[in-house]
Amino acid sequence: HGIRPFEEGVISGVAGVLLNEGRKRDFDVITILAEAHPDFPDAKAAALVLEAIDDILLGIDFDAKPLFEEAQRIETHIREIQKQAVVKKDDKPVARPPMYG
Repeated sequence: HGIRPFEEGVISGVAGVLLNEGRKRDFDVITILAEAHPDFPDAKAAALVLEAIDDILLGIDFDAKPLFEEAQRIETHIREIQKQAVVKKDDKPVARPPMYG
């Protein structure tokens, strides 16, 4: 799955806290991060992380196919919404009556 060590940069949030605490307390800690879309939940990235966890820790032949199918449905739905937003943005604003007379 192309898991690579994180060489430089900052890991924030819970993952960063766990890594830092593990180092301070001499615990073996790992975190698996996936590149994800910054503006909305990324089901495909989540499925990739679960596959990686199964490969390196569980080894139970986790079937991620349903997750990837759901991710595709979500991505398709988001693209449709984005297209609708562009169409609405291109429409001229509708004149609205003033609120107070």
